[in-house]
Amino acid sequence: MSPACCRDLRPDRLAAQSLLILALTGLQSPSRGAAPEPLDPNRVEPTIVPAIAGSSDIGFLFGAMATLAQFEPGYDPYRWRGETVLVTAVKDGPEGAELTMQVYYLRFNFPDLIGGRLRLTPEVFFTRRINSGYYGLGNASQPGLAQAERTGPETGRVNQYISTSPMALLNGQINLGYGLSALVGGMLRASFIEPYAGSKLAVDAGATDEAGAPFIRGVDPDGQGHGRLAAGGQFDSRDHETAPQEGMFHSIGAYLSPPGPLGSEHWFGGVTADARFFVPLLRDHLVVALRVLGDMQFGEPPFYQLGQYGVFKDRSFTGSRGLRGPPQGRYHGLVKVLGNLELRSMFLSFMLFEQRWRLGATALADTGRVWAGYRIDPQLDGTGLGLKVGVGGGPRLQIGETVMIRVDVVYSPDSADGHDELPVGIYWDMGELF
Repeated sequence: MSPACCRDLRPDRLAAQSLLILALTGLQSPSRGAAPEPLDPNRVEPTIVPAIAGSSDIGFLFGAMATLAQFEPGYDPYRWRGETVLVTAVKDGPEGAELTMQVYYLRFNFPDLIGGRLRLTPEVFFTRRINSGYYGLGNASQPGLAQAERTGPETGRVNQYISTSPMALLNGQINLGYGLSALVGGMLRASFIEPYAGSKLAVDAGATDEAGAPFIRGVDPDGQGHGRLAAGGQFDSRDHETAPQEGMFHSIGAYLSPPGPLGSEHWFGGVTADARFFVPLLRDHLVVALRVLGDMQFGEPPFYQLGQYGVFKDRSFTGSRGLRGPPQGRYHGLVKVLGNLELRSMFLSFMLFEQRWRLGATALADTGRVWAGYRIDPQLDGTGLGLKVGVGGGPRLQIGETVMIRVDVVYSPDSADGHDELPVGIYWDMGELF
């Protein structure tokens, strides 16, 4: 799960944040070295996690995340699983209370269809944010506006815009044996983009490049629609989907979004290669996890696509599902590289509500870089290595076999670009980053 609401909470704006972590008094915890209690192979695992937070940007955030998974013998790793998120935020605005952010989605996972040969994942998603981030194109983008771009005094909205996006996805995985799978997918998405007057997005939306073409595309309050067709392949040798301790997970894929009746006048596409490694240092207690990712887009993608990566589902390059530390939407470019290194430990296991719970912690280091285009532009991309970094860690709570809750506290020099007193980002999310 990756709700946009929980990817960019900052400490100086943090009012309250709550997570369903129950007191351990009276819980049945196995003694050191004892075998874990066996689970009923015919069971249903429900989980409800409240989301309560607050910040000066979004106000009071509240909602819930819930999952439901059914296990039966003969189905691997489960028969089906559903997941839903309902989160919104309320804050006083110029004309009274306003909804600063809304995130609603419903996803189902059917991993073992047609005798284990097919996996289907349908999903519907709706997001609306009044503080989506845009700082310009390239690795050398800076917060605020250059003197030549200013049309008046800067406001707190200079690097923000309003975005509304409903979407529907259907992805399929065809098992080929020996850990190999073929991947196919499709997406329908509408995007309504409203820049604030005098913002960086408003300036760039009215600019042109040296050839006279628009500097960026996709700024349309009336909305643009996109259809997507995607295909690829993957290799998966992990020992567990939710909390892997050893194995590998590699994937490569490409997508194409042609112009058509949905409203888009431009075509674009992308290619993403993702390699993940999991190495146990101490079985059941300490794991090294590494991900290396490259993403390239082509054609005439809208500007918001340049801040994301992925083929079968879009992920923000900065934030909870990418380079942690910098504000979400901090970097945009056609080409992106990303590296994530984690040292994971699960040190306490206990039974509660007929489910196995595990408590642990993770230390992490992220790095990445973007390029505005395929030709290096020192003005947009800077010179030298130019790697952005984030370091930190946080607790983990695994509930049953399919739910992992994580909190990451990450230091990055770029975190201060979110107008924080301290360069630290805090992320609360469901599911490991990778």
